[in-house]
Amino acid sequence: MNKIIIENDYISFDDEEVDVQFNTQNLTIDITNNVVINELNDCNIIQKLLINIHDNSTLTLNIFNQKASLNLDIEINIYDNGKFYGNIGLIANTENHLNVTTNMFKDNIENILNIKGISKKDGYFNIKVDGNVQKNTYNNMMKESIKILNLNAKENKILPNMLVATNEVKADHFVTISNISEPELFYLMSKGINRNLASKILEKAFIFSLYDEKVKKIIDK
Repeated sequence: MNKIIIENDYISFDDEEVDVQFNTQNLTIDITNNVVINELNDCNIIQKLLINIHDNSTLTLNIFNQKASLNLDIEINIYDNGKFYGNIGLIANTENHLNVTTNMFKDNIENILNIKGISKKDGYFNIKVDGNVQKNTYNNMMKESIKILNLNAKENKILPNMLVATNEVKADHFVTISNISEPELFYLMSKGINRNLASKILEKAFIFSLYDEKVKKIIDK
């Protein structure tokens, strides 16, 4: 697998899997064929990310941010027969701002976005997600899921929007904000695990459920 530090404002990927580090404030990425991008190094520099998924192409985007104060706008344009699978895991110890916009311009598109965040210490989230399905498009599918584990008294703001201009689409979104499950804590503690360690295990499981085994190993180093 290639590992790339991106310092320019444009890059293209064609049928590859890459580990990247975004060392630029503004970046445009063109996607052709099947591409996997892993940005697991904390997004403390990138502020605006534009991604174009071209016809008959697929992007899996895995982002993990656990230390930096996030302030990121992502816009994704998906074209004919395109597929986007976004997995974004965030741990907030300070303020985190994330805006994600997906635009579905053609037909036969799959657009699936999963965001999971944990707010700890002085951390909180402002998350806005806009999914746009253009008119005169057909046989498209869009799913948005945002789940926040709130471990402090801070206010988290989640704004999910689906802007649909056609009836030829399957669209669904789901948002939850909750604390750690007491029954799950009780179960682990009944096995002799103290409450603090049990909480850490459940936090890790919550975030790691976003990713495949390869990405989990990278994050867990």
